[in-house]
Amino acid sequence: MQRPRPSPSRSKPQQHGLSRAEWLWIVGLGLGITLLILGTLRHDLTQAKVRRASDVLDYLTAQVHQAMQTADENEWPTTLVGPGEVPSELPLEMPLLADLLADTVFLPTDPWGHAYVISRQDAMKRPTWLVRSAGPHNQLPAAKDVGQALVRELIPPQP
Repeated sequence: MQRPRPSPSRSKPQQHGLSRAEWLWIVGLGLGITLLILGTLRHDLTQAKVRRASDVLDYLTAQVHQAMQTADENEWPTTLVGPGEVPSELPLEMPLLADLLADTVFLPTDPWGHAYVISRQDAMKRPTWLVRSAGPHNQLPAAKDVGQALVRELIPPQP
């Protein structure tokens, strides 16, 4: 005896693709991975900006040192600023660094749009100069922070 075939309306439909729960797992995992990548990227972008500012500080230190070899540093103002937003603790009208360097010297703003600042520090034996970036918070590092990422000390050439 042969069994009757079930009618198409009573048979269980065949499932094609993923279930709703599987789709939710995939979307959740994808979202988690995306957030992890974005969090890492944000941290790396901040570090890249600090590194870029540090590289430009090295460049400016070398350019100012070279300019001091051909000019009398005692005639320079005590504080000079490059292009960009002047840091909040300085007056808005400051002597420009571009006036004392060669026309071929490239003077960028820091990665946060602030001006690089060069200032004279009078020490007991011999004055030194600090080349600084205001960083992301628009605050100049103190002289005691020499050696950190956003400040360089420049010892002028011997007269």
